[in-house]
Amino acid sequence: MDLLVLFLLVSGVFSQFEKQPEFTETFEVKRPFQPPAHAIPCTMPMAQVSIPTGDSRWAAFSYSPTCGTGFDSVYLNLTMVAKGRQYDRLGWITVNGIEIWRTSTAEPSKTGIYTNFIKDVSYYRELFRSDAAINFTVDNYISSVNPAILNFTLTAMFFTSQDVQPAESKPSFVPLFDVFTSNNRSVSVSFPRNLISAELSILASGNGDDEFWYTNAPDNYTDTFGTGSLQGGGSLREVRCYIDNKLVGSYIPDVVIFTGGVNPYMWKPIMGIESSDLYSHRISLDAWIPLLVDSRRHVVRLEIIALPEILEDWYNSAHIKLWQSSNPSDITRGSISTITNTDLDVKQEVVLGLKNTSLAVHTSASRMYSISSTLIIAGNSRQVGYTQTMYYDSKIKWTDSGLTQSINQEVSSSTVFLNGSSSSTYQPLEIYSAISTSKNGTMRLEFDINRSLTFSNPSEYNHQWGSAVSTFSSNGSLIRGSETMNQHLKLDDYDAYFKAEHGKLVLGKPPDESVAMVDPAQVWASLPRHLPRRLHKHPPIS
Repeated sequence: MDLLVLFLLVSGVFSQFEKQPEFTETFEVKRPFQPPAHAIPCTMPMAQVSIPTGDSRWAAFSYSPTCGTGFDSVYLNLTMVAKGRQYDRLGWITVNGIEIWRTSTAEPSKTGIYTNFIKDVSYYRELFRSDAAINFTVDNYISSVNPAILNFTLTAMFFTSQDVQPAESKPSFVPLFDVFTSNNRSVSVSFPRNLISAELSILASGNGDDEFWYTNAPDNYTDTFGTGSLQGGGSLREVRCYIDNKLVGSYIPDVVIFTGGVNPYMWKPIMGIESSDLYSHRISLDAWIPLLVDSRRHVVRLEIIALPEILEDWYNSAHIKLWQSSNPSDITRGSISTITNTDLDVKQEVVLGLKNTSLAVHTSASRMYSISSTLIIAGNSRQVGYTQTMYYDSKIKWTDSGLTQSINQEVSSSTVFLNGSSSSTYQPLEIYSAISTSKNGTMRLEFDINRSLTFSNPSEYNHQWGSAVSTFSSNGSLIRGSETMNQHLKLDDYDAYFKAEHGKLVLGKPPDESVAMVDPAQVWASLPRHLPRRLHKHPPIS
């Protein structure tokens, strides 16, 4: 449907409920939204859509810059209202085939939840300065068991600075891959000859059978505790990008635990790190420019590797941001001075317990990558390049015939550029999970997590730790449970603690609560009632 503003629910009937549910906000701990100082705002409604199943899992609409084109920053506000029983669902927003936001929904509750996510998409502001095709996709299915429909409101916020801004080179974007689910794809592209800078962005996340890839066993040991008792592929994944079969960048993907992960009660109301806004990994291609500006087409290939193969499904996308010389007749020249690329050095040690009662796997991997080049732009020469080191270490142990698992994982990387700037990341992860059953058929699920993400540039420390113990009846209903989640987020200009107990927030408040664009109760009142369709094979815990 080709509309500027897509309102699919305007004609919806009012709820038949006499009392509206008390919606609880579920949120990810992150920097609170702060409008840019000394800026003129312009708010633009973009879409209101209900996503049940089938062909209506996505909304496509046309965008025109009714807020003008002189803005400096762009924020998107995505609000969801839902009530009932449903999975967490992966979603993404693309502009002209370029993915600008990957998110996931929180699992709803019987009394209703809402989420209010705000993302700074100023990196892509050039896409919003002209007419564009926008797609919003959420992979939702409903059934008589999982009938909850997910109801979204998408709003754009533009800010125009009143301060004098320095002139900037207007970038452009080359879409490489829209969201796809294979582990290997390639495309042929060409680059402008006056190219002065280029940056590759990759989004890759494991879902389906590989959602918990970091917990998996080597293929040779998947039958340790019975046929197919463990997922295979090992616990290591690496995302790689090649241009003309030359590796131009790689990274270990981040661990993301969605709100249905392991124990859904753990993630109410505080969601897992990155679950509402999966990080895009960006790789400088500046040092490769001498090979890209030859007027020829170049094959860009993206792949995700495991030991030996990944499982289904990985959702991947990639694009390149280009900056060109202000003079279209300029031709960038130069040469690559050095390339050092060590193969991914993988070591693995496996210890199998007596009579297959336990299994311990220690996997480590490292890589060093370095490139330097000389670029000559309009007669001026500059040196570009960087050195990156990457390290991965995972210790996983299964005991009690596979019913108990402990994980200790560390991932770190460091990048030093020739211009003197640098960045580093450190991501430790500890997980303990145990399942036990009683003679009367009840099941006890224990889950502990302790993880953090540390970034150096810009500075960020995000630490999340918690535990949950839940007991379920033989038919899967909750008998009793105890859940606690803690989080500490420290930035250069922000430092806050959060704590939730038994699904209630007892310390802190949702970061963007005061800037919600919708009233969840009013949205719920306007929604039509839909009949359930299609049964999903793994209903969530309610």
